[in-house]
Amino acid sequence: MRTPGRAVLAIAAALFVFSLAVACLPEAVVDLRWKRELGVSEPWRLITTHFIHLSWRHLAANFAALALIGWVASNLRAGGSLAAVLGAWTGITIGLAVGFWSIEWYAGLSGLLYGWFAGLAFELCLMRGRVAWVGALLLVGGALKIGFDLGAGPIFVGALGIPVAAPVHLYGYAGGLAAASVEYYVWRRRRSA
Repeated sequence: MRTPGRAVLAIAAALFVFSLAVACLPEAVVDLRWKRELGVSEPWRLITTHFIHLSWRHLAANFAALALIGWVASNLRAGGSLAAVLGAWTGITIGLAVGFWSIEWYAGLSGLLYGWFAGLAFELCLMRGRVAWVGALLLVGGALKIGFDLGAGPIFVGALGIPVAAPVHLYGYAGGLAAASVEYYVWRRRRSA
């Protein structure tokens, strides 16, 4: 395995361990989710909210996605993956602050995972052959899934019985895709110079 792949797996493992540790704390200690009324006075919640989960089922669903995305991303450049996660976080932060939908609270890794997924699909689009088509299908499929979810309402109860904040998925997806695109074009410019 390449060293950048190990870095991606290390990031995924760190997210897993930290989230699992927080999940084991008493509920009174871990009410660290983002809340609209506390957005300005406690901005650190924009970081902690990604490690808070509503139930063990919520945690397991996010970790299954994290493991799958981390495993696939470990075979690609780690820089694009990190750029996508940071872009997703930025997109979510901006979206929660000034977005079209009024979301009162948010918790979980799913917004970041949607951004990482978008960045990964974008990187697949840049490869040659059938893999590029798979990347394009994943990008379109992700966008269609978010559109479908938004049609159900900004917050609805999903298949696992967990509230789904569809706009946060959109913010993460858009931020991750934008950051991966910028990272690629900066990398390409440096390489051609």
